[in-house]
Amino acid sequence: MKKERVVIIGAGPAGITAAYELSKNEKYEVIVLEAQDQIGGISKTVNFDGNLIDTGIHRFFSKDERINRIWKENLPLQGKPSYEDIQLNHHTKPLEPGGPDPEIEEAVMLIRDRMTRIYYDGKFFDYPVSLNVTTIKNLGFCKLLLAGMSYLKSCLWKKKETNLENFYINRFGKVLYGMFFEDYTEKVWGVHPRQISADWGSQRAKGVSITEILRDVLRKGFKIKDKHVETSLIESFYYPKLGARPNLGCNGTKNRKKGW
Repeated sequence: MKKERVVIIGAGPAGITAAYELSKNEKYEVIVLEAQDQIGGISKTVNFDGNLIDTGIHRFFSKDERINRIWKENLPLQGKPSYEDIQLNHHTKPLEPGGPDPEIEEAVMLIRDRMTRIYYDGKFFDYPVSLNVTTIKNLGFCKLLLAGMSYLKSCLWKKKETNLENFYINRFGKVLYGMFFEDYTEKVWGVHPRQISADWGSQRAKGVSITEILRDVLRKGFKIKDKHVETSLIESFYYPKLGARPNLGCNGTKNRKKGW
């Protein structure tokens, strides 16, 4: 039977996933073209002088079981504590029954606690923004009052969401937007938020707002379990032990000068 040839442009996460799924069907001959000398796209891990360095996004979390299934087929979740878990006394972390020992196996997906911080005005703040004692102390009474008044104003007078700037202001108020989102977004993406579509915010920060943060605080305070917690508020994620490297889960690929 003659196979149908499928050409995929780009060996990033989407391209490699498409190739992986199509290759399961014997009717397809799959070719992936990649301009760089390594697969992975914005999520690749490079080896620089023996040091593994992430060049982009590596935290992995999905509510889609189809995506989780693909990852587990190639990198099963850790079944025993890693060195860091033991040193940090993270013995209550939920591990995968029968999963590999990360201190022995390399092809394993680690379970990591999320710890993201914003450095603002000489102090560290939780991200996403948390309404805890540290945040209140770091802001100070005056800034906290201004932020509260700004948020109330945004609740009463909504801006038309023609760009990402207005999207954030509607959810956090102009003061908090200026503190935590304006410069950060421009530095990461190279474009000011008012030049980015509001649709971007709906995808990247879906459901996240002061209201959602308050609900999250109450859920934790009263220990209420909620399976619908927004993705941007998750506290743990998966991470491949050696990063997104081409030698894991990519058997059978051919290294060519202009592609894989």
